Amino acid sequence: RLAAALADRAWVASTVRQRTAAVAAFLAPLADAALPVLRPVGAHCVLLDVAALPAFADLGDPVATCLAWIYQHTGIRAGQHLATAGEAATPGASGTAIRFAIPLGLPVAAATQAGRRIAELFAAPPPIVELRRVDGAHAPGRDRYYPVVQIPDEVRERLDEGYRPPDENDRLLRAAVPAVTRTLIPARGGAIEAFAAGTGPTVLLMHPFNMGAGVFAQQVAAWSDRYRVIVVHHPGVGATTAAEDLSVAGICDQFAQALDALGAAGPVHLVGASFGSLLAQSYALSRPQSVASLTLLCGSYKYANRSGGLARLEQVVQEDFEYVLTHTDTERLRRDRESLTGVMLASESMDPLIGLRYLDLFDEAPDLLDRLSEIAVPTLIVRGALDSIIPEKTAHVLHGLIPDARLAVLPDGGHFPSVTCADEVSALIGAFLDEQSGLRGPSAPEAAS
Repeated sequence: RLAAALADRAWVASTVRQRTAAVAAFLAPLADAALPVLRPVGAHCVLLDVAALPAFADLGDPVATCLAWIYQHTGIRAGQHLATAGEAATPGASGTAIRFAIPLGLPVAAATQAGRRIAELFAAPPPIVELRRVDGAHAPGRDRYYPVVQIPDEVRERLDEGYRPPDENDRLLRAAVPAVTRTLIPARGGAIEAFAAGTGPTVLLMHPFNMGAGVFAQQVAAWSDRYRVIVVHHPGVGATTAAEDLSVAGICDQFAQALDALGAAGPVHLVGASFGSLLAQSYALSRPQSVASLTLLCGSYKYANRSGGLARLEQVVQEDFEYVLTHTDTERLRRDRESLTGVMLASESMDPLIGLRYLDLFDEAPDLLDRLSEIAVPTLIVRGALDSIIPEKTAHVLHGLIPDARLAVLPDGGHFPSVTCADEVSALIGAFLDEQSGLRGPSAPEAAS
C-alpha cells in the first residue's frame, strides 16, 4: 500500500499544490487583520507570534492560553511551534509561536473559512481565561493546565515558589519502627506506595489529605506487636503515582488492590484520619464483608469542613495549635509544639499536579450523610475536643446515625491527635481494636463522653 501511494506521483503533486493554495487561503484573512504572522510563510503551515499579541504577551503561559482560547471560540486546534536550531535567531523561536498546520486534503474553501474565523476572533475578542501549567513531579509528560482563577491563591503561591513537599514519611516511620517495609505496587497509570509492619489481624490506616504515613508513626509502633499495620498512600501522596481515577470509589479500589498485593487477610480494621475518614467510611460501605471495624479520627461524612477553604499545611497546623493552646493549659503541648509541628510538616507529601486535580473531586462535595445508617461494623468515633476544623456537631451526627457507634473525646486533642496526642490515641484506638479482634473483653473508651 505504501509503495502504491508513493508511486502515485500525480496525486502527491496535486495534493501538495492544493495544500499550498489552502495555506495561502488561510493566511489571507490573518494578514488583512494585521496579525503577527511570521515570515516567510511555508507551504504547509502558518505561524503566529503570540509574543507580539499584547493581550497574551504578559501572561505566565501565553502560548497555552492562546491555544485554548482559540480552540474554545473557533473549534480550530493549533499547536506550539517547535523551532529548529536554524531558527534560533528568528521571532517565535523561543517558543512563543503557535502553528496552524494545514492538513493534506483540506479544501481551499474550508481553509479560507478557518482563517476568517481566526481573524474575526481577534477583531472582537471575548474574555481570555489565563491558563497555568502545573508540572507532574512524579509523572513526566503528564503536565496539566488549569485556569488561574480556579487555582486557590495559596496553591498558586506555592507553585510560583517552585515548592515541593518534604515527603519524609519513610524516615518518620523507620525512626519509630525500624522493621517497617515499603512496597511500590504496580497499578494502572503508575504505582501505589504502601508501608507495612507487624503480624496479626490487618489494620489499614488512611491518612489525611496532604499528609502521608508519617502522621501514624507512633500508632504503627504501638500496634505492630500484635497487628499487621498497613498504610497505603492515596494518589499523589508520596510515591503513589497511579492517579487516573481520583474519585472516592477509585481510591478505595486502590486500597483494595494494595491489600491484595500485600497478601493482607481480611476482614480488616479501618482507621481513617481527617480526609482519610471519608475514605474509610466509603470503603466500609462499598465492601462491608471485608471490614471488621471502623475508626474515624477527627473525621466527617463530607469534605470541606474547614472555614476559609484550602490553605497551606503550615497555616492549618499553626491555627490548630493556637486554638488548642488558647483553650488548654497543658504544658506538654507548649513544650513540644515545635517538634510536633516538624513531624506534621515533614509528612507533607502531595504532588502539586495531582493535588490540583483533587479540587474537581472536592467540588462534587462527596457527602455520605444519607448512607451513615448503612455502616454495619462496630465504629469508634474519636474527636479532638479542641479540633479547629471539624465541628463538634459532626462527631455527634456520626455517632447518632451509625448504628453500632461509640464516641470518645480527647480533652487536649486538636485536629491532628495521632501526632499531638499520640499515646492517648494509640491506647484508645488500640483498646477498641483489641476488643473487636477478641484480644480483650469489651470496655468503654477511657475518654468516652
